[in-house]
Amino acid sequence: MPPEQIKVPAPIQPEATKPPLFWERKIVWVSLVVIIFVGGGMYFFFHQTALPVAHTTTTIIDNRFSKDNGAVYYYGDKVSGLDPATFEALTPGQYLKDKNGVYVLQIGIEGGFGIIQIPGADPSSFMVIDSKSGKDKSHVYFDTHIIEDADPSSYVPLDGYAKDVRHIFYSDKIVVGADYASFDVLKNGYAKDSRNVFYNGKLISDADTQTFKLISCNFAKDKNALYYFDKRAVFGSSVDPRNFDLIDCFYAKDNNHVYFKDSDLPDLAHGDGPVAITFNNFLGNFRQVEAADPKTFAVLSDEYGHGRGYAKDKNNVYFFGRIIDYADPPSFSFVGNYYYSKDNHNVYFGISLIQGADPNTFVLIGTNWKAKDKNATYYQGNRIP
Repeated sequence: MPPEQIKVPAPIQPEATKPPLFWERKIVWVSLVVIIFVGGGMYFFFHQTALPVAHTTTTIIDNRFSKDNGAVYYYGDKVSGLDPATFEALTPGQYLKDKNGVYVLQIGIEGGFGIIQIPGADPSSFMVIDSKSGKDKSHVYFDTHIIEDADPSSYVPLDGYAKDVRHIFYSDKIVVGADYASFDVLKNGYAKDSRNVFYNGKLISDADTQTFKLISCNFAKDKNALYYFDKRAVFGSSVDPRNFDLIDCFYAKDNNHVYFKDSDLPDLAHGDGPVAITFNNFLGNFRQVEAADPKTFAVLSDEYGHGRGYAKDKNNVYFFGRIIDYADPPSFSFVGNYYYSKDNHNVYFGISLIQGADPNTFVLIGTNWKAKDKNATYYQGNRIP
């Protein structure tokens, strides 16, 4: 017999392995990380001057100005041309200074601002006198310019006027004709001395200084005339100047008539009666309130004691010189401060009757011209749908 054959198992072949994909290789990821860090570092190195600089210290100077180590700010807006390290906002008023100069803050009508340097002003000695003037060791300034002939060592303000050892000033001008020894500042722009009366630094011709006195609301009078600012009143034939009495800023009367003063602005708060008193073509003439009774006429004041154009007599209630139709004088009263009023029967806005409004439940809503009663809500006297 042939010898028994032994079967030998075939050798085990190693399993074939696939090569790793490109993005699965470790060296690829390591290289990417290195490129990112090196590239980013080089970018920031070459562009570091373009990065914003953080200002770590902010100083509040007043309610308008602040500064940090890089700039001065006005209500948060950067002000160019000022040195923050030496900057000062001088009070009261508009003056600023730093080591380089003295400046005036200029505010625009629409809210813009700018600074104007005062030529030649010395910042080391400059000081504020009042809101519109200042001085240094050599000069006195009004706004941005020098007041000629003013002596800084003796210059003092006088309620709109000023004086030094030699002169009387108003704003930036010498008051021509003023007597230095007897000059007396009144108020509201008026002043007088032993010979003359002045308004805003200008002579009021022919005013009598001995009897001149202020009344109120920019009115004044002497033995000969009534004045509004510097304008002399021209009385019509119906007016009795000897008994003329100014009641408040809106109304006046004499023994025979009551008068209402038109607004200084055209087409606002003008009466409808004939013109009785003028001021040399100046605005603000007095008109006669034809139906008013001077004996019982009285101005009505609000809770703060301010007249708001309302008045009444035994017969009528008036608003800026015009009759409020249907108003009942004995029971008439204000409703807040927004030209609403009422009596026992009706509610009014200005001179207009608010149809259907209930006086017993009528009240203001806040302070924005709104009101309401049990029936409706109103805005400026009109019912809101």
